[in-house]
Amino acid sequence: FPVTITGSRKQKDTLNHRDTTREVNDYITKRWNWKSSKGIPHSITFKVRKSDYASSIYHRTHSSSTGYSLWGKMYNHDRAALQDMIRAYRDLIVKEKMDYFTSMDAVVTSIQDIPYTYVISGDERCGQPKHSQDGNYPLKNCRPMSYPYGCCDDVIPYGVYSPMEFVVRETGDCDTKSLMAYVILEELNPLLSGYGYYYDVAMMMGRVSEKGWHAMLGTNYRDWE
Repeated sequence: FPVTITGSRKQKDTLNHRDTTREVNDYITKRWNWKSSKGIPHSITFKVRKSDYASSIYHRTHSSSTGYSLWGKMYNHDRAALQDMIRAYRDLIVKEKMDYFTSMDAVVTSIQDIPYTYVISGDERCGQPKHSQDGNYPLKNCRPMSYPYGCCDDVIPYGVYSPMEFVVRETGDCDTKSLMAYVILEELNPLLSGYGYYYDVAMMMGRVSEKGWHAMLGTNYRDWE
């Protein structure tokens, strides 16, 4: 089921630069290094405000939304606070003169480069049998690991981290990662409109087996050649 997340673009960017001392104390600086699907190295550096991180956690844990509407609520809440990150992607795409598909690949591989981490809630627990799949969840460690996967439980509601939480914690599974990629590509649209780019994306959920569902990023394919 494809879901297009909408919201007002009148929301102001909350990442206003302040004096250096407060900036050091109030911000978390991240540097992401990864390789594209063709092995091309990429790197971006950005910062997020600690208070925005705390606000994102509070917003998610106190949300009354369910299912698809929760994705939209988290997108609308976090996107202004992630604009420094979005601009870093914009600068990378422009500097490297990426075409439409190369730029999308750079965004998606940056998210997929971070190891998959199970994010579960309710009565499911790390180290215990999976309800919707065969086998057990890994033991609880709640950190990115290549193998075995990391596992975070008691993530309430609905076993999903917000985009801001993913950026700071660098932990997430299919819906957390898909939503992060959606936020980046959707928020790049106004920044890259002058270059002829438009990422027509949506969050999607589909049944992949008799026992489970899987979240993914959907894109409307266009002939950009």
